[in-house]
Amino acid sequence: MTRLAARVGVAFCVVLTLAVCLRWLFHDALPGQDHWASLNSSQNYNERTFPPDEFIGSGHVAEDGRLWMPSHASYRVVVGDKYHNSAWGFAAPHFLEGFLFPRRRVESPAATWVFCLGCDVASLGSAFHVLSNGGNGVVFGRSSG
Repeated sequence: MTRLAARVGVAFCVVLTLAVCLRWLFHDALPGQDHWASLNSSQNYNERTFPPDEFIGSGHVAEDGRLWMPSHASYRVVVGDKYHNSAWGFAAPHFLEGFLFPRRRVESPAATWVFCLGCDVASLGSAFHVLSNGGNGVVFGRSSG
């Protein structure tokens, strides 16, 4: 008799837990997802993919870099003195690491692919060719030498 009471008690707890979870799912969780889905559906690809330009410099240049570089490439990010203590100096390089994965970020000046965030493009040498220019000091290019 005691075992039967214990089994009934366990079954009751399982059913009650399941009922509470299902109620939470349908009344709280799913309607919240509709809100986020509506927000995302009203945005285009660039708005969903890239943070605002004041944080990463230029989503256009980041996308061009992703399309130009082979997946096994390595690149470096050069941040100009003006932007070392700004969002461009911190957020942009870290965003690019995640966005451009599996490409690797390196610190070597010998890297073929370069993102220049407010740096002096002339300092990258005459072998550097600009492939994408955000018009705000953010440049992506390739060194051929």
